[in-house]
Parts: sequence; C-alpha cells; structure tokens
Amino acid sequence: MQQQHFCSPTTKVDCDDGSVKDEGTAGNEGMKFSEVAGGSANRVSLKLKAGAGNPLVPGAPKIDYEGTLTVDRVNRFVEFSGKVDDFPSFEAYVMIDGKGPYKIKQLGPAPGSDPTSLATWNGVDRPFSGRVSF
Repeated sequence: MQQQHFCSPTTKVDCDDGSVKDEGTAGNEGMKFSEVAGGSANRVSLKLKAGAGNPLVPGAPKIDYEGTLTVDRVNRFVEFSGKVDDFPSFEAYVMIDGKGPYKIKQLGPAPGSDPTSLATWNGVDRPFSGRVSF
C-alpha cells in the first residue's frame, strides 16, 4: 500500500486591498495511515492520524485528528469514526466514483474554545463520526 499525504497552501491576505502577503504549505511528516486487519476486497478500514500547523506562524501548534475510515462496497457506505481537537471546525467529505463531494460530517469548534485552545495539549478527545451511503 502506497501512502501519499499533502496539505493545501495557507495564504495570508491583506484585509484592506485583498493582496496576497505570504503563502506557505505545512509539512506532512505527522500524517500516516495503516490498514486494519480483517479487510477484504469488499470492505477495507484504515487507521488515520494527522496533524499540521500554520506554516506562516512560527511555532504554531498542530490541528490534529485521528480515527478509522471504512469503505464498504457491499453495504455501500463510507464511514469515519474518530476524534478531533476542540478547535477549529472540522469537516469530512468523500468522492464516490468521481461524484460528490458528499458530506460525512461537519463540526463547529467546541463551546468556549479558540485558537489558544490548540496550545494546551489535551489530545484529540472530541468525538467526530459520520457516514455516507452510496
């Protein structure tokens, strides 16, 4: 199984005139997945773990998630079950046979959380799960 991970660029924009002030892309060193034992040609589950920080802010804490992604071709669903940080919002989408994206889950920040919540490491302890049928 070949792994490929990437982060989209982060862009700093001048709020007055909309000009681009800086751009950077976070590294993918902390991203990995592994196959869960017991899979078949019709059902596969992958354990995922990822985290990345703002590349334009030196020392920025990482935004993290971890969990299990399951694709079941017989029962026709894609499911994610895992945990995320308290901040920021999280979203998960899937493309199926080149169609979509279909929403698995959207979750706003935890009440009372803000960017400083990332600096206090509690681990990824907020449940995040959803399923899309196809």
